[in-house]
Amino acid sequence: MPKTFQVNANNKTFTVHDMTIAELRIWWDGIAAPGSPCDIASEYAVPGISLDDLAMLCHCELADFDDLTASELAPIAEAARELNPHFFRLRESVAEASARVLQLLTETYTAIAQGEAQ
Repeated sequence: MPKTFQVNANNKTFTVHDMTIAELRIWWDGIAAPGSPCDIASEYAVPGISLDDLAMLCHCELADFDDLTASELAPIAEAARELNPHFFRLRESVAEASARVLQLLTETYTAIAQGEAQ
């Protein structure tokens, strides 16, 4: 049975779960799908994890976080980091690879644009 941590925030109890490999695959399929939506507020409200991912790790709805502040979300995210270091390593690797791809695309586009301008 996966480990869990319970975290109380704003009179609510959130149970953070240790991810299974199946859940990790579902997460990957979700972020790798073409046209996956990105909610900027959800993506950057808590450093290092989106609220969508945090909701997945708590087995709750994204809307359950709507009344919470960043300081109330922090202990939930910390519990998620403690239980799921493998997920956070993978998430960081994906973010680094994405940043590198963006950099390469930008450099390539800039080189093409400069070549066309000459």
